Amino acid sequence: MNNEKVTRSWGVAVAIVAAIIGVAAAALSITSMAKAQQTQPGYAPMSVQWQPQSLIETKLVARILKNNEFLKTKLDKLAEQPTEPTEKDIQTWKDEFKNTYLGAPRLWGDKEGGRDWALVLPALWRIVRGSKDISITSISAMIEYVPYDQVAAPAAKDDVDAIIRIRVTFSASPGENVLEGELKHRRVCEIQP
Repeated sequence: MNNEKVTRSWGVAVAIVAAIIGVAAAALSITSMAKAQQTQPGYAPMSVQWQPQSLIETKLVARILKNNEFLKTKLDKLAEQPTEPTEKDIQTWKDEFKNTYLGAPRLWGDKEGGRDWALVLPALWRIVRGSKDISITSISAMIEYVPYDQVAAPAAKDDVDAIIRIRVTFSASPGENVLEGELKHRRVCEIQP
């Protein structure tokens, strides 16, 4: 019976020592982490954000919406067209869209691909033909700024500092087809709505 008490006493003693060592290790770990944080250079929290509703953003949105109104009108007419677009139709679309973000269009999801109305217009016709009440269902614009050292010719005609990629989907399009184009912003640029 005395051996059981001695064994139990040693067991309790070992458990107490283990607990003390564990608490001491945790305390040491916490204080060493705190000291390490104090020695690292501290940076103030920072938030970077473009000014929303700025004049340039407002004009850009107005221009894209105006381009999309024109696109919707053209898609409605294309849906009523009984035959595949001719070379004359393709040239008309090229001329009419040359000053919009669809100057060099791309149709995502179309097997022909390409960035030219000669490839995009026949594919669009196959998608929209016979459709009634076509509507633009989503619009997204992504701005990519071009670093100054990569600008082709600063202060020249082709001085592009940002490329804006615009993607639209429309109601007649199966889920995979997205019409894409881009605008280029120049350092001295008036985005006309």
